[in-house]
Amino acid sequence: MLIKANASMESLIEKEIMADAATYSAELRDNEEDDTDKIKTMPITKTKDDRFGKDKKRNNKTHYSPTDPDSRIATKPGKPYQLNYLGQVCVDTESHVITHAQAFHADKRDSQCLEEVLLQTRKNLKKKA
Repeated sequence: MLIKANASMESLIEKEIMADAATYSAELRDNEEDDTDKIKTMPITKTKDDRFGKDKKRNNKTHYSPTDPDSRIATKPGKPYQLNYLGQVCVDTESHVITHAQAFHADKRDSQCLEEVLLQTRKNLKKKA
């Protein structure tokens, strides 16, 4: 099940992808300032079109939320795109007891979470036995 993250699609920022660590280090050294009293601020743009462009698509590979970086863009059929988590719950159907619950990144499929859920459920059940 998708769990809505506490972050807005309006807060998304485009990811900056660095070629390698050496380039990143050099850029950091170039941008260092001796004056520590200055506070750097990011420019604020007014509209979504200014930030993303009219036809520019936002997805998990190109954008992230600075307020909730673990959230991912996801949707259900017929619903709008929003930032979510993927919740997985394991239940013992015979006794109607939840044996494990865990949140994953919303861009995963259920099958990708299954191994982790099963391992954790086995650990939980061994502790109680």
